[in-house]
Amino acid sequence: MTGKIVVGQEVLQQKISISFSNQTVEQALFELGKQLNVSFSYNASKFPIDSVVTQNFKDEFVEEVVQDLLHEKVELSQKGRHVIIRSTGVKKQSKRDLTITGQVTDYTTKIPLENVTVHILESSEISSTNAKGYYTIEVTTRSTFIELVYNTKGYESEVVVIEPSDEILVNVGLKLNSIEKIETKPSQPIVNIAPKPSLEESAIAKILVTDEQRFITEDLLEFLQDRSWQVSVLPMLGTNGSASGIIDNKLSLNIFAGYNHGVDGFELGGFLNLIENDVKGAQIGGFGNVTGNNLEGLQVGGFFNHNFGKVKGLQIGGFSNSVIDSVHGLQIGGFSNIAMNYVYGVQLSGFTNFVRDTIEGVQAAGFLNVTKSIKGIQLAGFVNYSEQNTSGIQGAGFINYAGGVTEGLQVAGFANYSDSILNGSQIAGYGNYAEDKINGFQIAGFGNLSNSTVNGGQISAFINRAKRVNGVQIGIINISDTLKGFPIGLVNIIKSGYVRHEIMSADFMAINYSFKSGIQHFYTIWRGSYSERSNQSILGAGFGFGSSFNILEDKLSTDINVVSSFVYIEPPANNPSFNLHNKFEWNLSYNVFKWLEIFGGASFNYYLTDNLAKTSIQDYVPKTARDVYSNVTADSWIGWQVGLRL
Repeated sequence: MTGKIVVGQEVLQQKISISFSNQTVEQALFELGKQLNVSFSYNASKFPIDSVVTQNFKDEFVEEVVQDLLHEKVELSQKGRHVIIRSTGVKKQSKRDLTITGQVTDYTTKIPLENVTVHILESSEISSTNAKGYYTIEVTTRSTFIELVYNTKGYESEVVVIEPSDEILVNVGLKLNSIEKIETKPSQPIVNIAPKPSLEESAIAKILVTDEQRFITEDLLEFLQDRSWQVSVLPMLGTNGSASGIIDNKLSLNIFAGYNHGVDGFELGGFLNLIENDVKGAQIGGFGNVTGNNLEGLQVGGFFNHNFGKVKGLQIGGFSNSVIDSVHGLQIGGFSNIAMNYVYGVQLSGFTNFVRDTIEGVQAAGFLNVTKSIKGIQLAGFVNYSEQNTSGIQGAGFINYAGGVTEGLQVAGFANYSDSILNGSQIAGYGNYAEDKINGFQIAGFGNLSNSTVNGGQISAFINRAKRVNGVQIGIINISDTLKGFPIGLVNIIKSGYVRHEIMSADFMAINYSFKSGIQHFYTIWRGSYSERSNQSILGAGFGFGSSFNILEDKLSTDINVVSSFVYIEPPANNPSFNLHNKFEWNLSYNVFKWLEIFGGASFNYYLTDNLAKTSIQDYVPKTARDVYSNVTADSWIGWQVGLRL
């Protein structure tokens, strides 16, 4: 005997090449089953199993091989590792009530076996053996043949095909499960893999599904059945009886609660639906649905839905939806949605959404969204949390957190946090923080902080701080280590930038101190001035902008400054006045030492004062051009300034 098979296909869809030489049909079927790793079950009295065959088969389907061996057209059906052979053309018998009895023992020791599940295939009739191995099972049938299944833990299942008669005694010996020898391999690192949770771990399933049903389901899981419909009041009380855990239904109605193996169509439960394996179609539970494996279609629970596998479709829970694996579609939960793996689609909830791994799509929650990484959009009334990478948009009423690389936009009512590279922008009502590089903008109502480089800009109402800026900083206070671009603010502090202290004298104010900070081509100026004229003290405080350019590197430079100063002149008793001195300066500077420059130049001055003032600028600066308006007097003149710059 020689043979080969195609591994990985269902047995009945395989083609096989095999040869038999001077063997009985029974031996040939045994060898064929051994080659296919299955056991053939049939009624020996109806087939010529003692006849001898010598025959070769090449690339033929299993069914064709069996029919040639039996010289008869037969039907094959696979149940787990059992292939049942049925004769075709057999007419149905009249309906009969049958009682089958027998004893189940250990095949080798002949010791009676207790709690062996005995099941009649294609029926809901199930029994079990007692302490002495005896069983009794009753069935009403029209069939010419009946297939009895015997199974218990630790033993190989057995299928016996019998021809019903008035009194049927079937004794069976079960063989222990054989364990193939495993070749010794070099030691490998120990990896602990957590087992996948199952339906029996559900608390509500433990309450509603009895131990008997659980044992039956485990024993007979390889002998699944398909039914057109079923009706249940409770898991043990229904048309499928205690066999419900091994039956797939096209239409399932559970008045209060039901337990079945699967649904391929539609299921409705007044309170609860419990499914051991898959749901394909629609499932609606007044309180909830618990599915042991995958859902393809629609699942609606008045309170909750819980799936131990994947969801492909739409899941709607009045309170919550939870999926142990991944979601491909839409989850809508009144309170929360949970997916322990991926989500490809949309999560919508009133309070929170949680994805243990990645979401590609949309997360929208009234309060909180949590995920490992996101490719799409996160929208939350309070907080969005992405542990690793974010590609898309995070929008939160309070705060957004991105633990990995962010590519896109973070928008928050209060703050945004990025722990890694940000390729995009941050917009927050209060503040933005980026631990790593930013390729984009930070825009905040209060302040922006970056511990690395900003390639773009920082814009805030108060303060900006960055290590390096290649772009613009706009705020009251701008701080950076290095900046290539423009800082626009009242205070610009750049560690490697342009910082100068100046003491100068001018035509109007005798003593002036200026503090310049920023970059050489754009800096801010804070200035304080003092002068004593005609026994009157004149004080000035000003702010402005300027720019400096090198003419001869390290020696000669020029600068242009614009400064506006409020001027206070000691007035006559109780007669304050408004005085604003606007000054445009042009200077030439010479670098005497590395730390000292001398400078001087011309200025254009424009001085505004109200008409109630008792003093005039012409008292200090003669020959001004004067314009008098209804409320103010404007004086302009060309002036000068000289000084030292440190």
